Amino acid sequence: MRKISIVILICLLAVGVVTVSGCTDVQNTANQVQQTANDVNNTVNEINNTTNTVQNTANNLQQLTGQ
Repeated sequence: MRKISIVILICLLAVGVVTVSGCTDVQNTANQVQQTANDVNNTVNEINNTTNTVQNTANNLQQLTGQ
């Protein structure tokens, strides 16, 4: 009976290790998705900044030409 208990305990530990490993993989994937989202957001911010710069330049040109 004691051997069966030990085997069951080892099996439960093995399942626990696999589960923790799986959770770690999911967390790593979630972190990668979050990083990608951050990268996309940074790119959008850069595009917005460039758009603002172009708009400001256009406004300055209009003022210089009296339009």
